[in-house]
Amino acid sequence: MGDLLKVLVFYKLVNPNYIQTRFNINCFVHHDKNPSMTVDLEKNTYYCHACGAYGGHINAISEIEGCSELEATLIFLKIKRDEYVTSLTNNLNLHYRPRVPFWKGIKSAKFYFEKSIPVDWHIEDHDYMFKRGFTANTLNETNIRMTYDSKYKIVCPITENGHFRGYVKRRTDGVDSVRKYLFNEGFKNSITMQGNYYKDWVVVTEGYMDWLKLKQAGFSNSVAILKWKASKMQIKKLQRVTDRVISALDNSDTGEDGTEILKQHFKHVVRFPFPFISKDCGDMNDIDFKLAKGELLKLICKYD
Repeated sequence: MGDLLKVLVFYKLVNPNYIQTRFNINCFVHHDKNPSMTVDLEKNTYYCHACGAYGGHINAISEIEGCSELEATLIFLKIKRDEYVTSLTNNLNLHYRPRVPFWKGIKSAKFYFEKSIPVDWHIEDHDYMFKRGFTANTLNETNIRMTYDSKYKIVCPITENGHFRGYVKRRTDGVDSVRKYLFNEGFKNSITMQGNYYKDWVVVTEGYMDWLKLKQAGFSNSVAILKWKASKMQIKKLQRVTDRVISALDNSDTGEDGTEILKQHFKHVVRFPFPFISKDCGDMNDIDFKLAKGELLKLICKYD
């Protein structure tokens, strides 16, 4: 029996009499109603498609027990020798992390973010964000920080009209087969937007990095909806201040679908003039934005 399987069997997460080399189970990291976690016994790894948790048998013990990896290693040695006893095996639901209410999530997220590593990007040698085209001034102004997590190294504050609403962590290890972003517990992207929105044309984009590029290019009246289409709550919030929207959702079929939804709720909707080769705002450089601003002026002048 492999190490990961031994752990899953010990915590009664799988039936040892009915397994395959690759299968799905309910995630043991978040409150999972559906089998979102894929277990690969050949690779001795797990990966949750919902929350992004992944690792091996030591990581699994650490997540389930809520302990460090060193403590998890000691626990595993006891499990192998049949010397470990835990109350978690008496009730499969005990190891699930309970759902965190939205406002409690903000409070815990603020505590976590303030404990992350402040960065002066003018002297920082971690070049991940610089390779993406961001300047030190932009990163400092937005208070982009770093975490102690070697996989999700970059942590960005989520603020809506100046109010802290949580954080999002970004992968920097180059592994594209797993989830790129992790939000704090309790975060709801159906409620929150990243950025500032007020009267006049509001630029609506999809991801945090897209919004950051827009900010760097001088689009101060812009928001990221943090998914491909705006929710009812996000639309209501925007409708309170404006009826004019510039859709900078991704330059793709889903971006066009998201734009059509905006057109159903706002009087004037203009499509952001992407360069042909750019899939989103995050791919654009200073020259691209300069050209896009010129095109935008032509598109919106007829409404003024």
